[in-house]
Amino acid sequence: NSKNHHNAVYISPSYLVDLNMISKWESFKNPLRTFRDFGEEGTHKNYEVKYSGNIKAADNWLEASFYSIRDYFLGGRSEFYDKKNIVILDKKRDRILTQEIGTDYSYEEGGGLLNGICDVNSIKVLNDSLFEVKSGAILYVSLYDSTKDITGGTYYHYLAIKNNKLTELRNNRTFGFTKYVEMDDSYLSACYNLLIGAGPYDKRKAMTIDHITPEILKYIKNEIYADYKYKFKDKRWQEIFSETEIYNSGSDKPNNANVDDSLTVIDKYNINWINQKLKEVKPKPNTLAAK
Repeated sequence: NSKNHHNAVYISPSYLVDLNMISKWESFKNPLRTFRDFGEEGTHKNYEVKYSGNIKAADNWLEASFYSIRDYFLGGRSEFYDKKNIVILDKKRDRILTQEIGTDYSYEEGGGLLNGICDVNSIKVLNDSLFEVKSGAILYVSLYDSTKDITGGTYYHYLAIKNNKLTELRNNRTFGFTKYVEMDDSYLSACYNLLIGAGPYDKRKAMTIDHITPEILKYIKNEIYADYKYKFKDKRWQEIFSETEIYNSGSDKPNNANVDDSLTVIDKYNINWINQKLKEVKPKPNTLAAK
């Protein structure tokens, strides 16, 4: 009950720190103080950890558990912030790995959790040191048709083991699998929330889909080119990606007229794979700007 520090300092158990659930110490609302005593930013009012589910590998050597954390704050900007953690038990090497998983990619300040049937969690082992984690997240993706937006759904994380710790690989793409894996039909099955129509969000029609549509495939293909600062000839595609992290990260301007030399082997494979899928559904002409 310090006269200089009005908050109650909480020193966390080491196992919670090791599991990436809470920092080494936090400052919470002091029950011996009245609300008017609180003038410091970052004071925690409540800290909730909720179990989301667990997944086991087929041969039982790996088990992954997901936890969501909601942190309530007091102060000038009273608010709550959400995040999600994954904890991986590797029985082969007798180790525990943990990593924070992003839940909000809507470019809004703070963070939220996706609710509903699209809030799914899964893990896939790509090799001994690389995992693909799918988790529901809040999104903001504008499609070519300006009356359609993706507002939430499956987000892909690629976690590598480095120095016996998990590290999330850098990825500016919303559909991050195009950067690290060669696509197959399994990547067409995914849950996404859409808003359809014009005008304010609350006036638009909300719907949920369980697969990637040809229109979303077109976005995915052009997102690969945009990741290399490709300048689209189509003004609508240029407008779409000008709002994304891809175009706004780094100092390079999106003015490359050709990025073929920058594409990786996986990029080229996925572009060709998407082209074949789009041919099967006979897409309308002049809707793909990248090529």
